[in-house]
Amino acid sequence: MLADCLDSLSRQTDAPPWEAVVVDNASPDDTVAMLQQRYPWVRLIANRQNRGFAGANNQGIAAARGRFVLLLNPDTIVSAGALHKLVDFLSTHPQVAIVGPNLRQPNGQPDRGSARRSYSLAAALWLDALRLGVTPLLGRILRRRLAAPYDYNVTQPVEAVSGAAMLARRELLQDLGGFAEVFLHCGEDIDLCFRVRAQGLEIWYLAEAVIVHLGGRSTKKAVVRTAVNAALSNAQFFRRCHGRGQALAFRLIVQCVQMPCLLGIGLVKLLARREHTADLVRRCQIARALIAWRPVR
Repeated sequence: MLADCLDSLSRQTDAPPWEAVVVDNASPDDTVAMLQQRYPWVRLIANRQNRGFAGANNQGIAAARGRFVLLLNPDTIVSAGALHKLVDFLSTHPQVAIVGPNLRQPNGQPDRGSARRSYSLAAALWLDALRLGVTPLLGRILRRRLAAPYDYNVTQPVEAVSGAAMLARRELLQDLGGFAEVFLHCGEDIDLCFRVRAQGLEIWYLAEAVIVHLGGRSTKKAVVRTAVNAALSNAQFFRRCHGRGQALAFRLIVQCVQMPCLLGIGLVKLLARREHTADLVRRCQIARALIAWRPVR
């Protein structure tokens, strides 16, 4: 996927001069060798240990020399002209601090993380804990009101964009200290967007700049770790951006509502033969870790 991403960048011939910085988080495969052999024009930072999403991105930001920084996940494909459109938009809109592209799934459907509301207790309760977002009619209303009230065909200001692909002003990122490195899994991008908006600056979604986001390939390999660490990271977001009271309320939602629902749904699916015993075991592992409120390494 990284090779496909870099190949798509190399085809951005209409973009202003740019450099590519790849931060490798101690990959156990041949990523470093592949980069050295096939992409000598890449500035490679090879970490001895996995510093996580935030730490690695901050390394790349510190190494970058351009006026703008495009933070880009390796599981993305940059469509023709997208980089030029993003740079042109940020260059001509001085009040905008960050612009996010139109992220699309491989099937062409919108990736709803590319233009979204900031995370809230209401979203945590109704969408994540009670899972009402999957219901036919009420779910669509709740998703639009609490998560993604935006038309993905329209360029517009938004509350948050995805860290999978965002173009930002380098000096601003450095002034803000980049991504907060307290997050275990997810939350870094909405935290950054919250801090940017707190400075009175704008965040925009650019519908004309399309980037395909494959997404979720690594998280599927570690379901328990992903689920638990995501909950703990969301608690960090509430504590940092909304105070300890909301962080405690979020924890209560997870432990008192989301966990019983998680186990109940799993039992029903097992009885209906829609899941296997191993799936219920994983649900129990998630619940046990969330009761302890400790990260899974």
